[in-house]
This record gives sequence, structure tokens and C-alpha cells, in this order.
Amino acid sequence: MDMTTEKPYHKVNQQLNHAVPRGKAYFSTGATITNITPKVLKDILSIQAQFKLDIPQAKTMVGFEIYNTNKILEVPNEAMAFACRGPQSNVLINVSWAAEDVDKVNLEEVREKVKEIIGAAQGDQIKVEPSYGNYGTFPLPI
Repeated sequence: MDMTTEKPYHKVNQQLNHAVPRGKAYFSTGATITNITPKVLKDILSIQAQFKLDIPQAKTMVGFEIYNTNKILEVPNEAMAFACRGPQSNVLINVSWAAEDVDKVNLEEVREKVKEIIGAAQGDQIKVEPSYGNYGTFPLPI
């Protein structure tokens, strides 16, 4: 089923609100990727599956913002705002756990798992600087 459609920015920005209720603990970060391949996706899913086994209290979500960066790059920087204009796409990584599990989740262990996901996403790709970016330099700090 194709559910793609044009939406106002504030609607897109609110799409995941239902998944982040108040009272939960969250750890979010991101990475960039220039070449999404089946192997990269398989590696990330493998790490995520192990993450779930190792830290069952923590729920993980990895989202890929996949879009045609060539089209974005056709538009001059001063013509429109865009979170990151360059040859890379964003990878969003979110980990959450319930308030009652706060003492059961080791944040350092979560950070190490997230670093593994970032490593799998970026692999040996050349780190690129965006020609325009609202988020500063990439990759985002952990």
C-alpha cells in the first residue's frame, strides 16, 4: 500500500508524537549514510536484534530518512531551508524505556550499542560535510 503524500511540515513533525508518551526515558542520536545497501540494513537489523536480547527493557527504533538527495541539491541553498543539504541521508536512532525500568538500563551499554548501529550505518563511508545544515556538523555526537 502506497501511503505517500504531501504534508505540511508541522504534521510531519508530529507523526511520532504518539510513540513518545510522557514519563518514559529516551536516548536519541543520529548518523548519516551516503549509500544504503541491503548489507547495511541487514547489519543494522542484526545489531538491533542483539540489542533487544541484551537490554530487553530498552526499546529501539532506527529510522532512515530516504530521499533523493540529487533533487535536493538542485535547489540553491538560499532558496529553501532543509535540515541537511548534501549527498547523505539521515539515520535516526531512538532508545526508550519505561520509568519503572530506569534503574535496570545501563546508559553506557545503550551508548555502546548505539555506536555499533552508527558504525554499521556509516561503515567505511567517507564522512561528508553538508553544504547546508541546520543540525551542525555530522555525525551527531553520541
